[in-house]
Amino acid sequence: MELVKTISNNKIIKIFLISLLGSILLTISAKIKIPFYPVPMTMQTFVVLFMGVAFGWKIGVATISLYLFEGIIGLPVFAGTPEKGVGLVYFTGPTMGYLIGFLIATFLAGYLKPINNLFKKILSSIIFSYLLFIFLIFLVIEALGFTPENLPKLFDASLYSLCLFTTIILAFKTNAFKSALILLISVLPIYILGIFWLGVVIGWDKPLFTLGAAPFLLAESFKIFLLAILYSNLKKLRKFI
Repeated sequence: MELVKTISNNKIIKIFLISLLGSILLTISAKIKIPFYPVPMTMQTFVVLFMGVAFGWKIGVATISLYLFEGIIGLPVFAGTPEKGVGLVYFTGPTMGYLIGFLIATFLAGYLKPINNLFKKILSSIIFSYLLFIFLIFLVIEALGFTPENLPKLFDASLYSLCLFTTIILAFKTNAFKSALILLISVLPIYILGIFWLGVVIGWDKPLFTLGAAPFLLAESFKIFLLAILYSNLKKLRKFI
């Protein structure tokens, strides 16, 4: 009985230390900006998905929860802190939807499993292709107008399309398509909740997609591609936790 209690206590300590290290890694990823197009990118969503895949959904969610708790009590762990405020003042600001979305994204990345059934593979491919089609149509609509000031949007749309199609082709060739699909599904709640809360804060009459998602989609495609390639190896890390 004493042995079981000791093992249980050691496991709790181990999970806490992993969560603490994960929250530190997430803080670092939020503070570092890497030059990218059309805007500099942070590696926050990469780390969020990484923790779900590598740690599993339970420890992943515990890590994100600890990170959010640290931010809420006033520690400068979020991307815009302390310059744009700390604690609840920052947390309840325009980025709250994205931050809460981190919890769902980590859960999905750790919980969802690759689809092996052929019918389900075909169905998931159709759904993925449909989402991609809708996404590209939206980009085309955004780029319409062909006035000098709107021409850069057309260029953006072509870059997004090229990146996404290249990612899909490479994923098929490296057998990472199933992993990429899981990661895509996992990252969607971040932007769905992020755009929703952004609308609540700044108003629904604003171009919410253009402000809250479009500038980051190229970077997200790049991160998903990297994680899809590493997916199988990252899952093996769970054995050591």
